[in-house]
Amino acid sequence: MKATAKKITINDLNQKIDGVSKNIENLAISIAKGFNEVDKGFNEVNKRFNEVDKRFDEVNERLDRIENSLLTAHDRRIERLEDNMRIVKTSLKIK
Repeated sequence: MKATAKKITINDLNQKIDGVSKNIENLAISIAKGFNEVDKGFNEVNKRFNEVDKRFDEVNERLDRIENSLLTAHDRRIERLEDNMRIVKTSLKIK
């Protein structure tokens, strides 16, 4: 017994193409939705990074104020020590 080959018509091919086209369209929609979700996730991450950057800027400003305060205090102490050394040298008549 020989198997008889079924004839494929243009209509059959058009239906298959339509089915494949719908599958591709559904896949494209799914991928687009996935990218939108990923994009939303990145936007949230960027927002959090911006908040962290702002907090680091505030910490840097405070550290700068502390550093300046310490340097100013040390400068004053050094100036007083130099003044006292001049007084001692003058008292001891050292050049």
